Amino acid sequence: MKPATGRRRDTGEQGAALFLVLLLLLVGGGLVFVSRIKSAQVELEAQRKTSAALAVAKQALLGYAVLDPGSAKLNPGRLPCPDQDNDGNAQGAACATPYVGWFPWRTLDTGDLRDGTGQRLWLLVDGAFRSGGGPLNTNTQPSLTLDGQPVVAVLFAPGPVLDRLGQVRPGSGPFSAPSAYPNYLEGVTRSPPAVHTAPSSDTYNDSVLALTPQTLFTLVTQRMARELAAVNPPPYSATTVADLNKPSLWIANQWDDALDPSSTVSPTAITLKFRNCAIVYTITGKDAVTRDRPSC
Repeated sequence: MKPATGRRRDTGEQGAALFLVLLLLLVGGGLVFVSRIKSAQVELEAQRKTSAALAVAKQALLGYAVLDPGSAKLNPGRLPCPDQDNDGNAQGAACATPYVGWFPWRTLDTGDLRDGTGQRLWLLVDGAFRSGGGPLNTNTQPSLTLDGQPVVAVLFAPGPVLDRLGQVRPGSGPFSAPSAYPNYLEGVTRSPPAVHTAPSSDTYNDSVLALTPQTLFTLVTQRMARELAAVNPPPYSATTVADLNKPSLWIANQWDDALDPSSTVSPTAITLKFRNCAIVYTITGKDAVTRDRPSC
């Protein structure tokens, strides 16, 4: 009997074709897998850049607030107005409501901070904490909220344009931030001032980082305790903290009004506590200030 060569040839050809199909599927699947890995890596790197930029901006804001580099140097705790014309400088006395704009990177000397998509950071400041205001102490509390929690400022990484919202952004040059912020930020309301976050979508892509009153006053109260210690060497003859010598910035910002009633003075020590901050400072010398907890 002759072998069924035609049938074997058909079977072999079918096997080869099946092998090629499987090979193509494997190669195609591999390419998709590699593409997804690269896409995920790009996204992770963008997120890393965004987080790093926001962290640098927050530290710069805290440094500005605590050191109070203004000409009078009498308002520790105040924050610079945002940059509202996109030149890198804080808007200063011309600051308009809402107090929102680009992060003032020239004023804070941080370099031109940008998020992982190349967009400049934005800043929203509570009106009670912006520079140029009156007395500021722990009695001063913000009206601005982030997801319902009081904050003194919010930093934004705006991410790319969201076409679904009709966002339009100029390439460069002056731009009125108070009216144009919806082209960059989502979830911001003017009255009452608030920020609401949401999961990333085609209608929300901001990354935010807040500065809370607790974080700010943890550093500001420490400065005020040291300022008080510097002008009151032991032994202490006063009977109350209100009777101690006071530095000019203490008087200018009415810190006596922010004293907690538990503050005391003895011949060897001053215990100092402020309203809306849980830290108890103990002063035993001009350069000897300790605290009982790390934060307000």
